[in-house]
Amino acid sequence: MELPKHVNKARALFIGISVVSIVVFLILTIQTGYAISERHPKITQQVVAGKYVFHAKNCMDCHTILGDGAYYAADLTKIISQRGEGFVRSVLKNPPEVTAQLWSGEYKRRMPDMHLTNKEIDDLIAFFKWMDKVNTNGWPPGSEIYTGEVKAPKINKAKNEGAELIKKLNCGLCHTIKSDELNLSGKIGPDLSNQKLRNRSDEWLTKQLLNPHSIPDSEVVKGYEGKQKLMPSYKKRLSENELKALVSYLKNLKEDK
Repeated sequence: MELPKHVNKARALFIGISVVSIVVFLILTIQTGYAISERHPKITQQVVAGKYVFHAKNCMDCHTILGDGAYYAADLTKIISQRGEGFVRSVLKNPPEVTAQLWSGEYKRRMPDMHLTNKEIDDLIAFFKWMDKVNTNGWPPGSEIYTGEVKAPKINKAKNEGAELIKKLNCGLCHTIKSDELNLSGKIGPDLSNQKLRNRSDEWLTKQLLNPHSIPDSEVVKGYEGKQKLMPSYKKRLSENELKALVSYLKNLKEDK
């Protein structure tokens, strides 16, 4: 029995639309696969091992990663760019002591000692480095200032540019600076309120900002030897003009009595 013409047309239309939809779906699937593979670096065995340590130690009971977690402690998505490998490694080796210096107020937060082996620390660092390189399109919000892939907010030229840079870089997490523009009380690094009295040259301050690990203990403020390894490099986070402005500001810092 021959079907009516309108039924044949409807069937042909259905088959045609289905074929086109399947082809479009396959093209988009392949394109998405390539896009995903291009957005993250190569996953090594050490990265996988670090991920296992991250979950085995229940790090997400306090921390977040990619915005997912407990929101009690810091988000670790871009922690390497934010704080530097030296700082992260020091926290993992002796979390109670280092975090005690981060929060010195009435309501103290202390990271417990996870009793990590050197291998577990190396694996975790590899995992954090991998995560640091993943293109998250600015997620979680604020991570773009660490990755350098999205432009950071412009400095308000009406204010002191050096002081604004200090705020943008969160220097108050580690350093104390008391001035007209700033009232910071970090405890990990030396007090910079009277940096001018140390007579640091532009070259020395530039080196301190771009390659802090290269500063020998003999040139560090007494009592802070070895802590230069906790300071991250700002090589990729400061433009040439911003670097000059920050060096000039630090060089002339003197506490207002």
